[in-house]
Amino acid sequence: MDTGNTKFPDTLNHYKVEIEKNLNGKFIDVAIETKTGIVAIEVANIPDHEQVNLEKDLAAGCIAVIIACGNKTVFEQLKSLESEKVHVVMAYELLKIKSLDEILTRLP
Repeated sequence: MDTGNTKFPDTLNHYKVEIEKNLNGKFIDVAIETKTGIVAIEVANIPDHEQVNLEKDLAAGCIAVIIACGNKTVFEQLKSLESEKVHVVMAYELLKIKSLDEILTRLP
């Protein structure tokens, strides 16, 4: 099953969500297009290269980056990257949300 570049609308909120979006040469794990710009969700199962990855997302034009950590150890190692535009969460927290607004209203 090919999931690359899959687009599926969030019909309740009118966001466009794209897996492995190419934005100015940077591939984003999950891109959420909002009225104000693109929010990147990067899935982190290991902490290596995440700081460089998020810097590339912001340089490519993302307005914010959410790092979804696959386990507590990675979360603990990456939480120091939090800033106004970078949010570090456990991946399962994203699965609990009922609407993308629950995440996006907390972002710039």
